[in-house]
Amino acid sequence: IINIKELAYIFLRIILSNYGLLKELILDKN
Repeated sequence: IINIKELAYIFLRIILSNYGLLKELILDKN
């Protein structure tokens, strides 16, 4: 059984990491 809190934490980590990558790409373009 997967813990919902653990799943949400992992999901949040993925979103933040992807947001960081996108932010870097945008800054690089500018």
